[in-house]
Amino acid sequence: NMALVPAIANRAVGGKSFEKKKELLFSKAEPFHFSLLVNKYDTWLKSDIEDRQRHLAAVAKRVWRIDVQ
Repeated sequence: NMALVPAIANRAVGGKSFEKKKELLFSKAEPFHFSLLVNKYDTWLKSDIEDRQRHLAAVAKRVWRIDVQ
């Protein structure tokens, strides 16, 4: 799993296709904001996951910035 979703919802979609999972899990209000960003992808290939990982890393650097003097 590369996106946070409630465990019960994750079990419910099981081995469904990415398109079906996207429809069922990320088309509604999602308690995990960054999981909604999955909607921008048409596929969920290694390159898509790496792109999302770069985006999340950039956000993390801004949020958890450490000022060193």
